Amino acid sequence: MSFADLRGVDLSLASGIDSISLEGAYLQGANLSGAYMSRVNLNGANLQYANLIRTELDEASLNDADLNRANLTEANLKGATHITIKELEKQAKSLQGSIMPNGSRHP
Repeated sequence: MSFADLRGVDLSLASGIDSISLEGAYLQGANLSGAYMSRVNLNGANLQYANLIRTELDEASLNDADLNRANLTEANLKGATHITIKELEKQAKSLQGSIMPNGSRHP
């Protein structure tokens, strides 16, 4: 199985990425700030150091996604599945002001 190699790609403010599969994609260092990625399958995706500031990730599937040092400031993760708040806090560089999977806002 081959995976999309999108390391460092700039998809900031992109729309139309909703409801697609980026399962297993390499997105290290990608700029996805402000992108609309609702209901995206990011299972097993590598998002290390990705810029996800203000990204719409509501209802995204994040099973085994690597969010190590990803910046999720003000991201919308409401309804995101297969990841816990504890896992997000452990991995992410920042969650300031983000909407968590349960709908609460991170301080």
